[in-house]
Amino acid sequence: MSEVGIDDKNFKIMAHKACRGGILNGYKPLIEEDVEKIYRMCL
Repeated sequence: MSEVGIDDKNFKIMAHKACRGGILNGYKPLIEEDVEKIYRMCL
């Protein structure tokens, strides 16, 4: 993400939008905090 100019200041908002305020369903359901952690690992 840092290669395209994305930093961590908006991760909380991005995670909220990805989960639409709830749970992101998939192979393993993810909550906003999980998604935010994944974003941080991508830096």
